[in-house]
Amino acid sequence: GDEIMWSDRAEFLLATQELFLTGRPRLKRGKSLMEGDRIVVDVKNDQAKVEKPRGRFESAPLEKPVETLPPIDPTLELQPLPGICPLPATPGR
Repeated sequence: GDEIMWSDRAEFLLATQELFLTGRPRLKRGKSLMEGDRIVVDVKNDQAKVEKPRGRFESAPLEKPVETLPPIDPTLELQPLPGICPLPATPGR
């Protein structure tokens, strides 16, 4: 699809074919609008990466309907949630 990107500053690195957008970089695709700390565009491979993205996203309607989940069995006994997360912490986060 069509994308529009803009920022206060853009630098192109010829050796790697990368475009670096900084200073309120924004990317618009359809009705979705993203911004982040920096947008790196790999011109050679036609890919963009938004660092620390935030924004409003709208997805296209699905071509096939999504299968619905089966109803919850009313005979199951509900258990209380644990007071602490049972999963180990993710390193580096």
